[in-house]
Amino acid sequence: MRVVDYKTGSKDFKLSDVLYGLNMQMLLYLDTVWKNGKSRYGSVLPAGILYVPAARPSVSAQWGDSGEKLEKERDKKLRMNGLMLDDPEVITGMEKQAQGVFIPVALKNGEPAKLDSVANLAQLGALTKKMEKLVVDMACSLRQGDVDAEPAAGEYDACAYCPYGPVCGHEPEGRSRLVEKLDRNQVMAAVQEEAQEKEEAYEQTKLD
Repeated sequence: MRVVDYKTGSKDFKLSDVLYGLNMQMLLYLDTVWKNGKSRYGSVLPAGILYVPAARPSVSAQWGDSGEKLEKERDKKLRMNGLMLDDPEVITGMEKQAQGVFIPVALKNGEPAKLDSVANLAQLGALTKKMEKLVVDMACSLRQGDVDAEPAAGEYDACAYCPYGPVCGHEPEGRSRLVEKLDRNQVMAAVQEEAQEKEEAYEQTKLD
């Protein structure tokens, strides 16, 4: 089972966003079907989450450019991005030749050539547990009446194109949440360490 989100504009999936409770929609949908979809879909294997370009791409050309070159440039703009299960069968199921033309993963010698856009089941499980905790924390904060504007800042400015500035009243010097740019390995290490700590704490409560 995969979840796709069609985008007419540019949208990149950043794994580190999950740590800060940002752009979790597709992962939330996938987790919901993974854990609750058996009655409707049977056994569910989480295959991935992908942003899919929906706009017709325009390609700049120079005099003398071949049709093949223009086609490759067009295909680049139609390439999906996101996170996929590191299962070769899943990858070839989405792109038969598995060359990474339209999906963010290519196979080399039967294995993902790069790990930037893949995760195994254990890593996906750790990611969804982190997301579930964030959602619960958000719900608890809202229930307690904590609705202060505390936008994300750092790598990008969440207020830059927001039309609701006059409503929330957030000032540039006001409190914000610093979003750091982390690579895949850093994110996976963080969520797996947190999941392990929770598991150990749970096991300890059973012993107590």
